Amino acid sequence: MSLQDQNHVNDIVTVKQVYAGINRNETDALLKFFAPDIVRVEPEGFPSSGIYRGLDQMKVHLAQGRSTWAEGSCEPEQKSSMIRSLFLFMCESD
Repeated sequence: MSLQDQNHVNDIVTVKQVYAGINRNETDALLKFFAPDIVRVEPEGFPSSGIYRGLDQMKVHLAQGRSTWAEGSCEPEQKSSMIRSLFLFMCESD
């Protein structure tokens, strides 16, 4: 397996771990996946729209976002191409 392929596999594993943590509501554990200087932009029209800077704000954002779900989970959906992979998510309420 080439280094590029291994990096791709590692990225997929990481994304799945992030979504699993979100589904288990493990906000503190999720922070290890983000850089300390993260900037997250949640678009207008989303329940928790805004700009979140740094791990402290990201923690609040994750907790607020998760609290807007009734029941259910988010699962990554991989759309692959030869050039790159794009991960989308689907949140399902029970």
